[in-house]
Amino acid sequence: MMTGVLVPKMSIVSGKWATVLLISLVLFSGRLHAQEGSATRATLAPADAMVSGGIAISAPLPPPRRTADRPFWTMVALTVGSSVFDGETTMQGLETGRYHEVNPLLGAHPNRLRFYATAGATDAAMGLLAWHLKHDGHQKLWKVPLMGTTVVHLAGAINNIVVER
Repeated sequence: MMTGVLVPKMSIVSGKWATVLLISLVLFSGRLHAQEGSATRATLAPADAMVSGGIAISAPLPPPRRTADRPFWTMVALTVGSSVFDGETTMQGLETGRYHEVNPLLGAHPNRLRFYATAGATDAAMGLLAWHLKHDGHQKLWKVPLMGTTVVHLAGAINNIVVER
């Protein structure tokens, strides 16, 4: 879903691609989230425990990993920054009156509140998906939702700048 894309009013651009992309993202994210378990979680079977004088001694569990660490918050910050860049270039183009928004979730002439509420909700959903993927032990896959959202926002902002010239 691309937010903040400006096109001239006389252009014939269909917003159906955004709907198809949104449905694909929802289906894909549901498929990824359906994978249960983690390769990094250690569980001890009863055979692994040692018994010493009637007291069961087991191997120490590894310390819990922090899910929301520096790389996670860096990716979230990049996503939010690209969203603001996209939003402000969109608002600048809409103020001229020669352009309209093509994202069906935003309407033809969204105000800042509507843009940031919609973009913020989608960015938060992608951040939550990334957090769950990272929490479940996906070492690289967790970056995909945040990087994808960042790229979409940057593409929208660059398009806004090119169209405005």
